Amino acid sequence: MTLETGLKFCSDFMVVIDTNCFENYAQNKKITPYCACEKCDEFFRNKKSRPGISEGLYFITESVFGEIIQQRKEYLAESIEKLKGALEPFGKKVDIPTDINFEEDLKKYLDAYYIKVLPHPDNKVFPRIIKRALEKKLPFKIVNESKNASSKGSDKGFKDVLLWETLLNFDYENKRIGKIFLITANLKDFPIDDLLPEWKRYHPYVELSILQKWEDFIKEEETMLSELIAQNNVYYPTVLDLFQGENPDIIELPNFKKKLTGRKDSPIVEIETDVKKKDGTICQATYYYDVRVNEPTLFDPDEYDNEQETTDAETVE
Repeated sequence: MTLETGLKFCSDFMVVIDTNCFENYAQNKKITPYCACEKCDEFFRNKKSRPGISEGLYFITESVFGEIIQQRKEYLAESIEKLKGALEPFGKKVDIPTDINFEEDLKKYLDAYYIKVLPHPDNKVFPRIIKRALEKKLPFKIVNESKNASSKGSDKGFKDVLLWETLLNFDYENKRIGKIFLITANLKDFPIDDLLPEWKRYHPYVELSILQKWEDFIKEEETMLSELIAQNNVYYPTVLDLFQGENPDIIELPNFKKKLTGRKDSPIVEIETDVKKKDGTICQATYYYDVRVNEPTLFDPDEYDNEQETTDAETVE
């Protein structure tokens, strides 16, 4: 999860969306106005309607932006030629708008949902891309996909490599990003086990996750949002008072947000801390944060809820 990384002061996560998960243009050709594919559009509409939820930075890359524009320009030209051909036998002409500003059209959609464009890395990266192509290094296209063969690249797949290099060269640490998601329909183009060693050389304390479906990301997001809410709302004096109420010998909580772990399908975040006593001994302890009431507690609310459900069921019987 986001806050289980070693990145100091981690405060957010980042999502980069590949073309194949941002739109389904091949199945649903539309010139204007721009709209992302159904699942992507639904996610952002729902996200915008949630009050107070602003965590997460969302991007498409500059190459994805350009690909979307080019697709629509080509489709417009093809549509005009087909229409002219269909009307020619009837001796008819029709005025077709050709001055559509596709860039502005797409920017309006991105602005509406606070999606930004992640720029290409600077020119110094391109010699490395050329070297990667010559060495047929992933994510240039996999050409041997048999189960018993190791993954190999070819010199095909420039757009995937450009996306990967864009990810590698972003300054997550300066932006306090603890986890980065790439959402792409083609997991074979981005084999996480093969790419992770290179990622760790660039960003040893930033977690990378490559997902294929929006549904998978939504599950991850639910957990991360709880972690970030807890991160921003747990205050040292309050937590220290809780521990001292249980044991007056406690004098300090070093690293009182040492590790935050959200739970799937639960509003409870489990938080580890060091506990220092008057005699100088230090041990580890756990407390909890209930996102529903925005309060820390020393007792696991999930266990209480489970006990309450059992008691209620016994009462009914």
